[in-house]
Amino acid sequence: MVMVENRIEEIGNASKHILLGLLTKPRIEREIAFVVDILFCSVLTFFPNTLGIVTAVAYFLLRDNPLLLGGQSFGKHIYGLRVCMSETGEKATWRTVFLRNLFSLIPILNIVDFFYFVRDGRRLVDVWMGSDVREVPKQHE
Repeated sequence: MVMVENRIEEIGNASKHILLGLLTKPRIEREIAFVVDILFCSVLTFFPNTLGIVTAVAYFLLRDNPLLLGGQSFGKHIYGLRVCMSETGEKATWRTVFLRNLFSLIPILNIVDFFYFVRDGRRLVDVWMGSDVREVPKQHE
């Protein structure tokens, strides 16, 4: 009986995500989107003097901001992903996004985060912040 109840709960949770139109994307698309963002930051560093470095760091900290590109970095925009709050599926707040990105600039924490992602398919910082990367719902035409 308990197994049946657990299965019904799993189906209910899956239905909730389908109804929201927010299905978790495969890891490879998240990884490629991140590489696109790193390449974009690398290009920014070619600007003269320190302007390029400052611009690249600012982009890295502000990427996925809900006020810019609808909560998507350039890489996530290309792959139709965005950072959302895990519980509601709504766009992540600017504070959540900023702290997620700041976490990525701390080398030792970033290494731990990477291994957690490889193991569980979700970043440790996402677990801490209550966020997730999901597919952007398709607009009905």
